[in-house]
Amino acid sequence: MIPLRTTIRSRVFSGCLVLLCCLALSGCPGKTVIKGPGQTVPPARTDTAPPSGFGTADAEAALNAGQTARAEQLAVNLFRKEGMPPAEMARVARVLALAAAANGHPYMAINGLERWLESDPAADASPEWRDTFLIALGQLPQRDAITRAQGFMADTSRPFPLRAGSALFLASRQWERAAEAPQALANIQAFYSQTRDRNQRAHMEHALFSFLQNANDNALATLDGLVTEENSNAYPYAVVRLETLRRKALHATTREEAQAQAQALAQNTTLADPAILRSWDAAVTAPAITVPLSGRTLVLALPLSGSPGGIGKKIVQGAEEAKREFAAAGHTVNVVTLDTQDASWLDKLAAFPPEATVVGGPLRMDAFTAAHARGLTATRAFLTFLPSLGDAGEEGRIAWRFFPSPEDQFTALFAATSRVGVTEFAILMPDNDAYAARMADRFTAHVQAMGGHVVKRSEYPKNGQESWNKFIASFLGSSKHATRAPGVSHRAIFLPDSWRNMELIVPNLFYFLESRQMLLGTSLWEQGLAATDHVTAHYYNLAVFPGAWDKTATLSPAAARLQAAYARDGRSEPDFWAGLGYDFVRFASTLDIPVGWSPATVNAALSRNTDMAWSMAPLRWSGQGRANQSLFLFTPVTDGFAPADMNEIETRFNKVWNR
Repeated sequence: MIPLRTTIRSRVFSGCLVLLCCLALSGCPGKTVIKGPGQTVPPARTDTAPPSGFGTADAEAALNAGQTARAEQLAVNLFRKEGMPPAEMARVARVLALAAAANGHPYMAINGLERWLESDPAADASPEWRDTFLIALGQLPQRDAITRAQGFMADTSRPFPLRAGSALFLASRQWERAAEAPQALANIQAFYSQTRDRNQRAHMEHALFSFLQNANDNALATLDGLVTEENSNAYPYAVVRLETLRRKALHATTREEAQAQAQALAQNTTLADPAILRSWDAAVTAPAITVPLSGRTLVLALPLSGSPGGIGKKIVQGAEEAKREFAAAGHTVNVVTLDTQDASWLDKLAAFPPEATVVGGPLRMDAFTAAHARGLTATRAFLTFLPSLGDAGEEGRIAWRFFPSPEDQFTALFAATSRVGVTEFAILMPDNDAYAARMADRFTAHVQAMGGHVVKRSEYPKNGQESWNKFIASFLGSSKHATRAPGVSHRAIFLPDSWRNMELIVPNLFYFLESRQMLLGTSLWEQGLAATDHVTAHYYNLAVFPGAWDKTATLSPAAARLQAAYARDGRSEPDFWAGLGYDFVRFASTLDIPVGWSPATVNAALSRNTDMAWSMAPLRWSGQGRANQSLFLFTPVTDGFAPADMNEIETRFNKVWNR
């Protein structure tokens, strides 16, 4: 049985090397399976079973659509239902495991894997189960991950591919430290020698090749230094040399030499599957992306295919418009795009000339951890499109943020409440919701840092809408309809939930005559309001939420210019994503980030650049490289949302509190 933990923890950079190569463990002997560095979770199946009455199909559909946070929550809720047959339980557990691994929740993923195995004792023989286990393993704290991997490797009742994957995981942790690299190779050589089965040995050869493709350059150089003339034809040393030659062949100037050396290696090998030594040739001889030699070159690393590809394409369209503006002014700015859904994107980025120092993106944390694990964050300055880079000081040291954070949202909300003198807050949030819990914790910390107090925090049953009226009565301390509760000390309520739920929660506040509260939403409201054309606006006279894009363009000439360009070309109105790409190119093209830069160099360049005319909400960086974005405030209106008139809201607030 897999030990369970009650605490869910996630470490952004821990074990990144294993996240991307474990998928190759499902490859068959005789065929090298090189999975995409941006793809850290097994692709969701499309052949989901028919609806069962338990709601499992909804969870599977969310997983298939890439809505992993929703899929995880639906799976957790489904486990509360009684009478679920084993086959149904296995389906739900599979969704929980895959979604939690994608969301960086390793203990929840392992919980799902254990339940999956309980319902289907043969589950750990499937590539999907094994791959998800190794992904979760890579996200665990170091000591726990090593303990689990050692146990699986030693357990001879486990399927061989699972044991092999655990052995390679342990080796990858060792070779991160140069002094332990010799022992890492000796250990996997010993494990390899335990089997005489040719297919099992071939499996280990292909799996090691995949693990090595995600090793950083320094670690690989250390490993390659252990290859000698005597051991270069045997496992694991032949595979190490193969990866060294594969990377060498990515560069046109050394490609022929690397191919000749690989052919010589193949002639004398003792590997179980000699074809692995020739299988890489087609990949490295494919046409490479050409990086122009003239002008400034910027790189965009974005998902451009699959379900997240639509957002990536919007960013690229905005970037191309900025490029056209520069060209019209007589300046050359080259924008090279990489699809992070493509298996070779890290190789392509590594092969770019060192002068291409600035990268915009990625848009997904798994792609960023892949780039960091490969060592690319040491040579390229990543201005990420991520709300956070973790809590361990990575921002301004390893990479940078070009995107609004939760704290940016809270700063905007606190500015609104400060205008009317609110110092005491309540939080009203759905239960069993990871996003809501995370935002509530960070909101509380922000309020306390600003001298305020959260006096009440209550969780309503997320899937129990029929009980929300009674819940709101209890939350307010009201006994019956049309009776306002006495002694409510808070004058603002933070509501970290979707707009759809607000349409039910907020009217219940009014039902008990609590119309005086300033209602504070998150960026989730914008997503819901953008898709509606009817809002009962009088409920939201005191409601505000933050956003980075003002579609009215009343505050930004740059946004108006982008809108005009889109209208001239007959395209639909630009949105935040288009503005993000547009502003990235215009901003990054002015940065002086030389080859051989240090984090201090980037921090200084970012903090000096204060003259940018932004289309989206303005970004600024501190001398330590930490970003803050001055978000706009919006309010719900009859046909969606509009910029908040804080003078009007202040007047209304003071009136209802009889000031």
